Amino acid sequence: DGFIDLPIGKQPGSGGEKMHVDEKDGQSARTRYRIVERAGNATAWVELQPYTGRTHQLRVHMAAIGHPIVGDGKYGGKDAFLTGTISRKMHLHARRIRIDHPSGHQIDVRADMPPHMQSSFEDLGFDIEMGDALVLDAPKFSETAEGKKRVAANIAKSARKERKGERRSRGSVSDKPKDNKRSQMAAGKKIAAKKPVIKKAVSKKPAGKKVTSKGKP
Repeated sequence: DGFIDLPIGKQPGSGGEKMHVDEKDGQSARTRYRIVERAGNATAWVELQPYTGRTHQLRVHMAAIGHPIVGDGKYGGKDAFLTGTISRKMHLHARRIRIDHPSGHQIDVRADMPPHMQSSFEDLGFDIEMGDALVLDAPKFSETAEGKKRVAANIAKSARKERKGERRSRGSVSDKPKDNKRSQMAAGKKIAAKKPVIKKAVSKKPAGKKVTSKGKP
């Protein structure tokens, strides 16, 4: 029973298809393991509980501590395969998932193992009911410090939305009447400003003496 706390990142040159333990640039990854039963010194039934959700986290972590998952040749190589009647398929199964529902209760779902794992368990002498003896003791997310903080933030956000909606509602129903006098004065100013200015025409002809029909002054 213990924790594997090793950061995981994409393995260079694999095109993002393979992960590896990367102490420098990897993302934090944490897995709890508990041994349910052993079959001699070569094989064990291990319960894995991921506390983070990195790509291939369980496979990478188990291979990193020298105990690859049976059938996981990608990360465990030849050491991941057993001889005899044990299938070469992957022996990794999401047997139980528990999710905190927003309403406060939990969704707890279990799934039966695939046929090849059931056959391997029978050959190795594992009792499937032993898996139910180990209770998940991780606290509900809503009860953790981070969970409480997120719940409070969501409540505050909803309250802000409601207040914003109320302000909009009041503004659309009871708009203040405009001051007609001020609006008319403002309109008058605008019209006056746009009204063209008419200037008197000024003749450029200089004033002179009256000329008679005979041309004499």
